[in-house]
Amino acid sequence: MKPAFVATVLLALLVCLAPSCQGEQHTTQAPNKPRNELPSSGSQTYPDSKAASPKNETPHWCRSPECALVIVGIVTALVIGWQSWETRKSAEAALLNAQAIIHSERPWLIVSVDENRESSVPGRFWITVKNTGRTPAQLVSGGFSHSFHETAEGLLNPPRYAAFLLSNSWFLPPQDSFRVCRSLIEKNEGINPEAIIASRPVNEGPFTDILFFYGNIVYRDTLRNAGSEQASHETRWCFAYLRSIGFVRTGPNGGRSKEYNNYT
Repeated sequence: MKPAFVATVLLALLVCLAPSCQGEQHTTQAPNKPRNELPSSGSQTYPDSKAASPKNETPHWCRSPECALVIVGIVTALVIGWQSWETRKSAEAALLNAQAIIHSERPWLIVSVDENRESSVPGRFWITVKNTGRTPAQLVSGGFSHSFHETAEGLLNPPRYAAFLLSNSWFLPPQDSFRVCRSLIEKNEGINPEAIIASRPVNEGPFTDILFFYGNIVYRDTLRNAGSEQASHETRWCFAYLRSIGFVRTGPNGGRSKEYNNYT
């Protein structure tokens, strides 16, 4: 609508301002002399070249009627090009808007550590994965391991995971969750970090080493095509178990390492 209006205005201006293609020739005539006046002997009258030359004559290139068609064609081409550019901008904006809607509706898997207060054995914890997004997530694979290190900087890069109990065809609905476990005991009772520390051989390192739990889970977005790279997501997490305060989210480089803490 806007380009059509602009084209109409430009054509109207052309009609008003375009010079006439049928230019008029204006000539000046020499002043009339009295009829009874005779030229003097030995003198001859010559026409005034300036007076005989045309004034305000239309340029030759604009006398042809095709010049108006050329101007109209140029303006039309500019308007069509402008309209195509505006259409492309609108299409790109619509695509970005659609992607933003899909991104806001996609699943998000967040990992947390919760204490099992119902267990008959104190000190048991569950590592829970919850879908905080608005659409289901298709779980693909996952890994979970633990190791002892003096600090988080001693963690291997890249990390090594052991597979945990997970079905490739399992869908996790929004606001639903599941527990990360490597055995049925961990699934029912939770993880016992004190038992893991007590069972560690003495020759593996000093007792001051910190126990780290880390893992990942790969899942798909059900809103996008299965073959799309944007449909695949991964969540990585890392926690340190400190006897004085419990579990703390951490990792190399102050917990900022994407190898151990990342959401895609």
